[in-house]
Amino acid sequence: MLIFLRRVLQRAPLLALILFIWLVLTVLSLIGRGRAYKDYSTEHGRLPGLSIVMRGIHDHVYPWSGDKAVSSSADAVEDIEIDEGGGSGAGLKGDSGSGAVGEQDGNSGTEAGKIEGLEADTDSKQGQKQNGKTEDPEKSAEVSMEIPASSCSKVVSAKDYGVADESYLSPDDTVYNTDKEGLFAPNGTYYSLQEVDDSYFADALMIGDSRTVGLYEYGDMADVTSFMARESVSIYDLFDDDEKLDYTPKGKETTRRTLKDLLSKAKFKKIYISVGVNELGVPDTKDYYEEFRKVVTKINKLQPDALIFIQGIMHVSKNMSSTDRVYNNRAIVQRNKAIATLANGRNIFYIDMNADLCDENGDLKEEFTGDGIHLKAASCERWHKFLRKNAIVIPGSAETASSEQ
Repeated sequence: MLIFLRRVLQRAPLLALILFIWLVLTVLSLIGRGRAYKDYSTEHGRLPGLSIVMRGIHDHVYPWSGDKAVSSSADAVEDIEIDEGGGSGAGLKGDSGSGAVGEQDGNSGTEAGKIEGLEADTDSKQGQKQNGKTEDPEKSAEVSMEIPASSCSKVVSAKDYGVADESYLSPDDTVYNTDKEGLFAPNGTYYSLQEVDDSYFADALMIGDSRTVGLYEYGDMADVTSFMARESVSIYDLFDDDEKLDYTPKGKETTRRTLKDLLSKAKFKKIYISVGVNELGVPDTKDYYEEFRKVVTKINKLQPDALIFIQGIMHVSKNMSSTDRVYNNRAIVQRNKAIATLANGRNIFYIDMNADLCDENGDLKEEFTGDGIHLKAASCERWHKFLRKNAIVIPGSAETASSEQ
């Protein structure tokens, strides 16, 4: 045996090295199976040990790390403190329009998810929900310009640790969308967020940066929907003719294309936008809002029948938010408040995944992230589940898959 191994080392040293590494990583995956990698235990039946360890390393979890894997209770979501000063008119998702963020503990007396001013009685101008649509029961000539609580997520607030660089922010009293008509103005036609299954995303497109790349790679959505994402992309790049992104139609190979070219030739029924972390170092919030508004306008022009979902910028961890002058949750919350005002409850909706990912201070939970900014591979499924719980289905609409033309 020793002679054989010696000959392999002499004649095929690279092969021997590969086999040795494979053996070591397999042993490490077995060592960490019941501890550090217990959250990946369901993968052992269909993935090699090497893959398990590599995913763990991606998440900054090592076999000798001990019991540090993410809890398998993926549906357990803590209540988040809500900032009432968003100014967008967009409310929280609740099972019955109650304004609860995420899943509440079942206590009917809780006040955590209520939204002041949105508890209108049956005679209010908001009207009543019928098959997901809110209509004025009296057919009043005066249209309510207030988006119902059930149509959009509320912007999730976060603790301000006092480290944010003011040069990247706009004054807190800055007024953003004030449109009374047109694309960004509510007009009395509203639809409610509801839960769906994965078939809903067959005709959707996920646009985003490195965080969306993580959702594609680890969120179990690669065979469910289409992605157009790239690391380091920003809202300022999306319609740049020189900026190509990685486009991956559901279940197919990836190609490089510009967003304008794709939206000019393919048809989607839902378009999700998730950017913002790379723009935190670009002054200021108002400028970011204006660029975001331009992007949504262009998307609507190219895809007039598509529902547009503006996803709030994912928060960062406490360790980062409390020390970094640029990448902190004060800046993120301010920008989320700004872009949330673009929602109209009709064909543009604001959804905020932070309700399902953050602690009571609005910080991204440390166990969900390895670097303070990106989700661990094992945590991306939480984002996927959030998207399933916060969808819009237009009554009577036909759900058809996207198709190239």
